[in-house]
Amino acid sequence: MTQLRPLLPALIAAAFSAALAAATATAASAQVQSAPPRPAVLDQMGFAAEGERMDDDDMEAWGRLKDGTRVEVTYDQGGLEDIEVRGGMHATLPLTLIDLFVEDATGRYPELSHFTRLTEVGIDDDGGLEIEGYAVDGHELEAEFDRTGTLRRFNRD
Repeated sequence: MTQLRPLLPALIAAAFSAALAAATATAASAQVQSAPPRPAVLDQMGFAAEGERMDDDDMEAWGRLKDGTRVEVTYDQGGLEDIEVRGGMHATLPLTLIDLFVEDATGRYPELSHFTRLTEVGIDDDGGLEIEGYAVDGHELEAEFDRTGTLRRFNRD
């Protein structure tokens, strides 16, 4: 026993390190397992993630579209929640993005032609779509669609 006494602090430290490593690996594994699947629409948009982090049940990712536009996206197990443009006052999401969510929306709803800058696309819990942006004269625009793709509201502020 007296021969083991000098080794005791090292043994305790080794056991503690092993327990800490196991706990860290378990936590990392649990976080990876709970990450929601990436929505297919992000690939359709040409989104390339530069970083991501979990925030509660939501995945927040930031990166660029294939045209170089900087965006931030949020999604969860239910799918995409939000796409928001980043990068300055004149940055815009491609207007064709609307048609990825509502088939032929820009053809069916002439009001949407007023959008010259699209800054945000959000999807609510009921599957409805909300888009925000600006007209050429700088007025804010907002349009809301229900889950069937019917335009329910168009506002110009």
